[in-house]
Amino acid sequence: LRQLGMVDNSGGEISSDRAFTLTTSALTNQGGRLRSGGVLTLRIAQALDNSLEGVLSGTGGLDIRALALDNRSGSIGSKGAVDIDVSRLENDDGDLLSEGRLKLTAERANSVRGRIAARGDLHASVTAFNQAGGELSSEGALMLEADSLDNRSGGLVSADGNLTVSARRIDNRAGEIASPGQVTLDVAEQLDNRGGKAIGDSGLRLVAPRVLNQDGGVLASRDGLRLNGAELFNGNGGLLSSQQSIDVILDGVLGNQAGSLSSQGRLSVKSGRLDNQGGAVSSAGTLSLSSQGALNNQGGRVVTDAGAVLRSASLDNSQGGIVSAKGAAEIRTGSLNNSQKGGIGSGAGLALVADLVDNSQNGRITAKGAIDANLKGLDQQGSGRLVSDTAIALDLRGGELVNRAQGLIATPGALL
Repeated sequence: LRQLGMVDNSGGEISSDRAFTLTTSALTNQGGRLRSGGVLTLRIAQALDNSLEGVLSGTGGLDIRALALDNRSGSIGSKGAVDIDVSRLENDDGDLLSEGRLKLTAERANSVRGRIAARGDLHASVTAFNQAGGELSSEGALMLEADSLDNRSGGLVSADGNLTVSARRIDNRAGEIASPGQVTLDVAEQLDNRGGKAIGDSGLRLVAPRVLNQDGGVLASRDGLRLNGAELFNGNGGLLSSQQSIDVILDGVLGNQAGSLSSQGRLSVKSGRLDNQGGAVSSAGTLSLSSQGALNNQGGRVVTDAGAVLRSASLDNSQGGIVSAKGAAEIRTGSLNNSQKGGIGSGAGLALVADLVDNSQNGRITAKGAIDANLKGLDQQGSGRLVSDTAIALDLRGGELVNRAQGLIATPGALL
């Protein structure tokens, strides 16, 4: 069927057991049926309207080209491959399904509560993609290229194979991006994952200048999580989690107030500034924190079952902050505030290099192994404790030691 004017098949049926091609200026198939036992090829110069329970079906495959495709509450499907190239796709509450591979190209796609799914690989290239509450899924690999992706409010992007999303901005608030394979998110500007989930069992790789993961957001992987960017805001119940390793590299701030970074393997963070007030950073393997600026751990927890290395311009571990390692610990910083029940402890040796150290008001610096402290001054007034089960080497570099009002420096071994 070629060179037709407008075709109106509303409530009607056009079918063939064989492949056929329909070429027309416009096609209306509201509540209609357009079926092919082979490959169904549609070439529509203007609008293709398959809304209101319309059905487009090609057993052998579907090949659709149109200026605009309206599939709201409609159904488009094939047991073979599906290839759709349109300027605008409206798929709210609609189904676009392939039992083979699926390729979608569009400048703008709206699929609110809609479903776009393939049993084979799925490749979507959409400039502006809104699928709030919708589903984009593949039983194979999935690749999505977009300028903006709106996956809010229960939206799901998933694949059984590897999953890759490249976009300028991703809004995944209360949405989910997940795969048992590897998930790669390459974001040019911002990932908003507040209250959302991004999970890659075989690895999560995230590149984004700005990541918002507050309010219970989850970034997780079984086999390793790596994040490169400028800013990560993970407060108010945000979680970064891995059973293998976590690597975070940021040019700017890591805000983890009342948030959590948790690794069952090693954990490494490099940032311009680290704020862990009331937050938790923990690992079963080695833990490394490096901040070019301040490291604020007021009331926070930095804990590892192995060794720990902390480097920062300054460290505030006051107000019940805890830095604890079952293995050896090394801390290099500028000013160190460990007052008001701050606790620094090691199950092995502790190497501490700092400028002025405020360990007053029940501060605790302890180690089962030797403590090697190279400081410019130490204030322990008000029950501060510097205690080792092995030995203490304390070099104040000509600075002042204040140990009055029940301050304590103690070791059963050598005190140098």
